Amino acid sequence: MGNQIKTKAIVLHEMPIGDYDKRLVLLTKELGKITVFVKGVRRSNSKMLSCAQVFAYGDFIVSKGKNCYNVYEAQLIEYFHGLRMDMEDLTYGMYLMEFMAYTTHEDMDNVDLMHLLLYALNAINHKRMSARLAIRIFELKAMSILGYTPWVNDCAICHDDKNIVFFSTQIGGLLCHDKNHPVKDKIKINEATLYAIRYILSKPMKDIFSFELEQESLIELEFIMNQFVPLNLNKKFKTLDFLLTL
Repeated sequence: MGNQIKTKAIVLHEMPIGDYDKRLVLLTKELGKITVFVKGVRRSNSKMLSCAQVFAYGDFIVSKGKNCYNVYEAQLIEYFHGLRMDMEDLTYGMYLMEFMAYTTHEDMDNVDLMHLLLYALNAINHKRMSARLAIRIFELKAMSILGYTPWVNDCAICHDDKNIVFFSTQIGGLLCHDKNHPVKDKIKINEATLYAIRYILSKPMKDIFSFELEQESLIELEFIMNQFVPLNLNKKFKTLDFLLTL
């Protein structure tokens, strides 16, 4: 048995092993993303049963084995039960898990990303805003944390701070109305969308899950993030494709 480590973690993925065991992927504050083995957790009398499911957030005591970590004890903090009561909310929640599983790694400093994930899950779980808006807020803030902050102070080409009316994924930021800017993928945005983008990027994460957008602005933000995320991460997330079937 190696040295035991106590860490707060959330379950990103679960997989049954044999008759009674599970392999979990945890996002932890101290260790980054790790794979853990939980022996006997599928037995009905297991004390760790509720902690070994996707979305479970709690205190885990682990030690590093030869191929993965082993879990010796776990105490549940939050289960996010509300996510499981609505298929759309559940699917958006699963997308957040998929996003985090792809963008995090072992020994990576995950404190900010983990806090952001918990704020997003709480917003959806407690119906503080629509899940559609919550994941777009999450995406934009997460991309910034990961080093992909779009340029939003002024026009990314000429730096004019007036007449900002477009967003370009190719350029990676805002554009003014100047017709001479040779950008093909620019998306026209309204003032509410512009304000929301700047608000999300400039405010502490604890404050950003606190507003609503009109349908037009939400569609604009969705369109932007649907281009911005896969372009920069070079990844198309399967869960988002499933959302189109709901």
